[in-house]
Amino acid sequence: MKESLKNITESILDSNKETSRADVIRLFDFYKQFPLLSNNTNDVQLSHGFALCEQYAADCILDYKRTYSFIKGIYKAIRDLLETNKEEQVRILYAGCGPYAPLLIPILNLLRDDRLQVTFVDINPSSVTVLTSIAEALSLSEFIESIKVDNAITYRHPNKLDIIVTETMYSALTREPQVAITQNLIPQLKKDGVLIPEEIIINIGYSDSKKEPVLECRPEDYTVKGDLLYKPNTGLKELMKIEKEMDYSLNNGDYFFESNWIHLKDIKYFDPNIFLYTELKVYDQERILKAESNITNPLCVGSLTNLKEESSFKLKYKITKDPMWQIEYK
Repeated sequence: MKESLKNITESILDSNKETSRADVIRLFDFYKQFPLLSNNTNDVQLSHGFALCEQYAADCILDYKRTYSFIKGIYKAIRDLLETNKEEQVRILYAGCGPYAPLLIPILNLLRDDRLQVTFVDINPSSVTVLTSIAEALSLSEFIESIKVDNAITYRHPNKLDIIVTETMYSALTREPQVAITQNLIPQLKKDGVLIPEEIIINIGYSDSKKEPVLECRPEDYTVKGDLLYKPNTGLKELMKIEKEMDYSLNNGDYFFESNWIHLKDIKYFDPNIFLYTELKVYDQERILKAESNITNPLCVGSLTNLKEESSFKLKYKITKDPMWQIEYK
């Protein structure tokens, strides 16, 4: 079992984002020998978003460019810190790990370095039970500090952390609690520690909904609808960035972010719809771009069709029970 997972992980690391699909499916099939314990397909309502149910969290592995990019990026980050720290322990937190912790368990099994100490946190008790059985089957206990049922939005680790991994997001940071979790965890990271993903960039652009590509990734269906090569008429502009250096205490009432007023007269060329585009820098050179994953699908947030030339709009992002973008016109 250990050797099988090692071979799969090495194949993933030796591939590239475009050719990794078959190896990631092998990883998904490997995990099938550990049955899920819950048939509940209802997501869990948290204070600042929804946590995926056990089944949906497991199915995320099949979003293969995302899985590849995170495994490759996390592997690089761990190797870099092990090289830098030499004799010191490297403490890692994987928040919102799901039942399989697929972005880290394969790497832990491959490296088996006794300097690694990992904490896994998930809100679903059944996920923690499954993950515990996987860790035992792979004999990984000496590299695991703990596997906890806890809420990553409020979780406190007893020590400062070298690496924090949290991928709890949907397109344009809607619905899931990525921002709230990141806000909570950044203060628990060492000054020279690594947050993964390193950057989540939200760009704004103007486009045609009929042409924009959208990835649909399900267990029996992986298709991109629309034109993957389509580019809006106007260049994208950065709207918001989530990173280690952000002001993690920022929360203006219900709104985490509020843009300046954007005036139609300042937009030279535009299509009728306002779109948000998500781009991830996982670590170093590993990036996930537009429509390469469910989490980077373009999101239409408003229309310019009926606005007059003197009109303006602004965008607001809130992280209450259902994280979402709102648009205000004047």
